[in-house]
Amino acid sequence: MKILRILSLSAVVGGCSPQPDPAFAPEHRAALGDSVRQLMATLALEVSAQGFTAWIPYLEQAERFVWTSDGKIEFPSADSLARFIRPFAATLTHTSLAFDTIKVSPLAPGVAQAAATYRELFVGQKHDTTRLAGVFIGVWVRTPAGWRLVSGHTSHPAAAH
Repeated sequence: MKILRILSLSAVVGGCSPQPDPAFAPEHRAALGDSVRQLMATLALEVSAQGFTAWIPYLEQAERFVWTSDGKIEFPSADSLARFIRPFAATLTHTSLAFDTIKVSPLAPGVAQAAATYRELFVGQKHDTTRLAGVFIGVWVRTPAGWRLVSGHTSHPAAAH
């Protein structure tokens, strides 16, 4: 009788353990990683071809959005970042962005963190050139409208040469 109770208890406890989410199986995690890497490659191409404002459609317009840089909350909302991007982009004649090795960590179905080194080039209207190199970390969420950035962070310890 005691053995029967132990077996019954282990069946109940075993039935209460979390079940793996089939939408987050290893093959789905791999596909999510590939999707975010492709998204970031596309974003870099768009910024290089269209200018810095190409970032704006990728920013999630929600309260949870935040962009930090070098230890500061630079932009507490997507709107505040867009309000910075538009006039800044208007001072440039050329922009290029390249992400180097992109590491993607799937967090949940449709949610991933990406970390990458990046290189940016800004050419101003007086042909002044600024080169930056640093690290980008972002949390991406797949929405009905596509991938959107909900949290971004950049650090660039020194200008690239």
